[in-house]
Amino acid sequence: MHSLGTGNRDLVKYAFLFLLMLLVLPLLNIVSAESAPLFMQVDFIFHSQRAYLAVALALVAFYFIARDKVFHEPKKSRANWLFLAAGLGLFVLVSFIQVPFFTALQSGLAQVDGQGIHYDRLGLLGTTFTLGDTELSNTNIAVKREVIISNYDSLSQKVAVRWFGSWSGKGNLSDKTKVILAVNDKEFDVSSEFLKAAKNEVALMSVQVDKAALKPGSNSLMLRLNSSGDKATISVARHFYYHTDSLVSYDSGKTFSRDDGIVLLFIDDGRRPGFLESAVFLYKPLLILAAFILLFIGLFGIRFSKHLYAAAKTEVYASVLSALGFFMLLRLLETYWKPIALAALAITSPLLNLFFHNATLATDGMRCPQIGLSEYSVMVCKGSSGFESAVLFSFLSLLILVTNWKFISQQKFLLLYVLGLLGTVLVNGLRIFLILTIGALFSREFASGFFHTNVGWVMFLLYSAAFWLLCLPLIRKKG
Repeated sequence: MHSLGTGNRDLVKYAFLFLLMLLVLPLLNIVSAESAPLFMQVDFIFHSQRAYLAVALALVAFYFIARDKVFHEPKKSRANWLFLAAGLGLFVLVSFIQVPFFTALQSGLAQVDGQGIHYDRLGLLGTTFTLGDTELSNTNIAVKREVIISNYDSLSQKVAVRWFGSWSGKGNLSDKTKVILAVNDKEFDVSSEFLKAAKNEVALMSVQVDKAALKPGSNSLMLRLNSSGDKATISVARHFYYHTDSLVSYDSGKTFSRDDGIVLLFIDDGRRPGFLESAVFLYKPLLILAAFILLFIGLFGIRFSKHLYAAAKTEVYASVLSALGFFMLLRLLETYWKPIALAALAITSPLLNLFFHNATLATDGMRCPQIGLSEYSVMVCKGSSGFESAVLFSFLSLLILVTNWKFISQQKFLLLYVLGLLGTVLVNGLRIFLILTIGALFSREFASGFFHTNVGWVMFLLYSAAFWLLCLPLIRKKG
């Protein structure tokens, strides 16, 4: 074997290009979705996030596990360009083939249950969004959506209006409770749909309406509680992310105002994605992983890739298993996200009161705590709770411990790890404070969009790197 000497410039160059692609290629998601509707943006920006993270974690693990390995200099070949083109082409494919959220929902690609909104079938690498709800009340609260129909002429004479609803409470639901769906100026009694659902179960509900009740362009859908003789609570599911085109009334449907999240109430217009669109939507994380493998072979060459695998086969498998282990740990610990979120909010709330004096924090009876100011507020759900950052910090810390076991004091390491873990909560509290400050003083769209998407991982990476760079010298054994 040959060591990585200073003259091995090609290897350094290709490694730099590969890491640059890891950072830059996700931006295709934002570029392709810049002018797209809300849920296309959610899909592109968040749906594939875990695939990029998996690649990054595997690379980090490989560095720690195999950094003392030596490799041959990569050799250029015709196949390099073929693999490189294939990898880039696959990235473009998964970035620009779009399935709007409600099209995915009505076709069954996106699935909803009590655990959340599931975007794919990939288990550990899959994406699940937190599910919210709005409780209907016959005294003040109703929900409303404006739905655009662009293919009115192709609709059948009977069209399904669908929503995800549930009921809960101390009592049972009976025919005393009346739920009304208003479609433009027509009203439908949909109480039976709730009666068919099991208690505490989020169920897909629907009613058939005549095509004549609809119209080309904008259509108004409203769900309200007409009367309730039970102690049960009627709820309609919502998707918490970014801006909303859902409305909530607090005066029995006379006026409406925007509220957090979009209510899952829609018209099934019969559109179904094709085979390619469905495959990209369901298996996007796997396609992204395949694209990175193609890019790696394209940059480094077949000969070098074979040599790398032969020389460090064990380390390659260990790196992949380490990345998968991180996601398994996430799955095991995800039920504990709420205490971590509340700890972060205990930092955010005093900071808001210090600078703005009108902070509000609502936690009782809510699936996701809500914090904010009179000008702007946010829901802090599982994805924003900071528990993923805490698990990722633990993963990186474990790699440092395993690869430096002989050279550091394990007792001091454990103490610093606990302090560092608490620090991730502090960082998340500051992140939420920054989002709210920017949203209240400058731009809600920027705060909820680009800033929210990127500030978390930037702050966390800077924090983790600074923490261990400063602390590792403190725990090294002398001599």
